[in-house]
Amino acid sequence: MKSLIPHTVLNSLDRIQSPTIAVFKEDDRHVTHAIPTDSIVVIDPETFNGNKLVNVMWAEKEVMMFAQDVRSRGERLEEISDWLQFEGTVLGQKVRTT
Repeated sequence: MKSLIPHTVLNSLDRIQSPTIAVFKEDDRHVTHAIPTDSIVVIDPETFNGNKLVNVMWAEKEVMMFAQDVRSRGERLEEISDWLQFEGTVLGQKVRTT
């Protein structure tokens, strides 16, 4: 299992506070799916500008989200301890811990 913690030096972690649309590539086509509430996403800061699509890692998948959606529906996790409180997540995807 990969850990997000090494990525915090270069990338930022955000918790999605409400379902948010993301663009996935499936079978050489772009499709949209909702990222669920309380998911953790890793944002590539090089693409996080303006209101364009940004590269995001969620649930071990590279997807794209609108920067404005991340800003308005995301909560930046500033400290490693903020990330660790979301025990039971794997690369942003909520998993059952019971």
